[in-house]
Amino acid sequence: MEEILANGLNAAKEFSVRHGLTVLLKNAVSVIENGEKSCVNERGTAGQAKGGTGDVLSGVIAGLCASGLSVFDSACAGAYLVGYAAELAGEKISEYSLTATDLISYLGASFLRITENADEECGKD
Repeated sequence: MEEILANGLNAAKEFSVRHGLTVLLKNAVSVIENGEKSCVNERGTAGQAKGGTGDVLSGVIAGLCASGLSVFDSACAGAYLVGYAAELAGEKISEYSLTATDLISYLGASFLRITENADEECGKD
């Protein structure tokens, strides 16, 4: 575990290549790796370090996969969406009292804000 924390990017890549799968190391800065591509996600709060939040993340990733995204893209988007939901929830309630249910409650707002921002960016020259 210490090696993974100290060397997350390389550890994730080595594990991904060795086992032929996508890896998501959930931490203050999450690392997603599929052996060919890497993604680092800085979205989120310390409030996500609680029971059930990983289940929310897994469910979002599974839903995104079911919608047709690749596993890698689903993991990257899911980590971002859930992290952003945690940040939005933290603006209204304390991140220290954040629960997995709160994350679920703020997922819609997370999707909406990301979509609005993407629409604004796409309209720029």
